[in-house]
Amino acid sequence: MLHANPSAPDGPRSAGLRRPSAAALVAAAVAATALPAAPAAADDLSAAAAKSNNELYRKSIADAAVKRPSFQLKLKPIDASQSRVKVITLTYKKGQPVKPDHPFDQTRGLQTIERASGGKGVLKYDTWVSQPSESAKACKGARDPVLALEQILGMPPAAGDWELVQFEVAPKHIFRPCASSPDITTTKCDFALPTKFKSKKEKEAVQAAQAFVFAQMWTSFNVGFPSPGYPFTGMGWTYNWNPTSEDHYGISEYVVKQGAPVQKVRVLTPQQFCNGG
Repeated sequence: MLHANPSAPDGPRSAGLRRPSAAALVAAAVAATALPAAPAAADDLSAAAAKSNNELYRKSIADAAVKRPSFQLKLKPIDASQSRVKVITLTYKKGQPVKPDHPFDQTRGLQTIERASGGKGVLKYDTWVSQPSESAKACKGARDPVLALEQILGMPPAAGDWELVQFEVAPKHIFRPCASSPDITTTKCDFALPTKFKSKKEKEAVQAAQAFVFAQMWTSFNVGFPSPGYPFTGMGWTYNWNPTSEDHYGISEYVVKQGAPVQKVRVLTPQQFCNGG
């Protein structure tokens, strides 16, 4: 996310060919017959990868906190004229999704729907969502779907039993976590905060979104606390902390309000969602 993989260094250059000395030939023969180095243990490699991911994630929090002109990226809007919109959220099945000794001992992942019959329910909390048409494409073909989703959605690299919950909800229950406007139909968030409003209702909606964004920034931009920080951009898109990402854009993110009625609830595994498995 923060750094692209460096290219391999160039090989040695020479103006012409030279005949090797006897000493060089002996050294080459010894090297050719030497025993190969023992491969690293799988546990060691796994631990190294986990440490690397943890460091990448920690760095992403500070990077996302510093706004830059380049952060104004094109967003995927939602058609508010639809009666219902299909969205999806990453959550965990039960209990904390991390191991007891994991450095990130809490996450956003939380089962959010009070289930009812017929695939219906009500959201118990404000719920972060994306449009599956965008997020599925972002993780398509991933070798590790869980890690890919954690990176794309700007979530900690936590172990555990994850699932995705897809549902339909009316657009009026959705807002964009953006300080300039909660409008879900626009294609960008602005850096300038609005000072004029068309109506009292619009002013109240903007103020509510700003309060939400401030609270999110306050709880996101930190390290060393029991709850992990998050690389929250406040610009309507998730921070992808994959080191190969150039602009760190993950997906356009939205929030569905607490108490919103939902229907056509469907549960998918990360493998099913990303790779159709």
